[in-house]
Amino acid sequence: MVSHTVPFTVAWRHVDAAGLIYYPNIFRYFEEAEHQLLARLGYPHNEPAPKGIAFPRVHVECNYLRPLQLGDSGTVTCSVTKVGEKSMTFEFDVVKHKNGKGESAGGTEGVLCAKGQIVSVTMDPATGQGVPLPTDLRAALEGLE
Repeated sequence: MVSHTVPFTVAWRHVDAAGLIYYPNIFRYFEEAEHQLLARLGYPHNEPAPKGIAFPRVHVECNYLRPLQLGDSGTVTCSVTKVGEKSMTFEFDVVKHKNGKGESAGGTEGVLCAKGQIVSVTMDPATGQGVPLPTDLRAALEGLE
């Protein structure tokens, strides 16, 4: 299975009055990593339904393990963990750099702040019906490109 990692920095628009990331905004980071992964595999989200396929979410979840604050930076890794006939499961790890400001302190990996999951299905946007994953996308998701 494949994965993709993107950097992030917690912006002012993503925090609450206490300066902590407002809980639903973590999904923006998940989505960015997912979109970049799909674009890398030939399904860019620069239009509503790339190649005539829509990817609605049917399940989302997040476990918040450590706080993220305004200005913190790190990475989000999106990993494909399951490929079904008409679905894809993505798991996400949000890691804050140890010093929170763009680099790991002392060469360490960082601090795991959140773990999440998104399940998307493949749908024909014209009919609203589920369709099988395209063969090329399935092979790419499974790392068989």
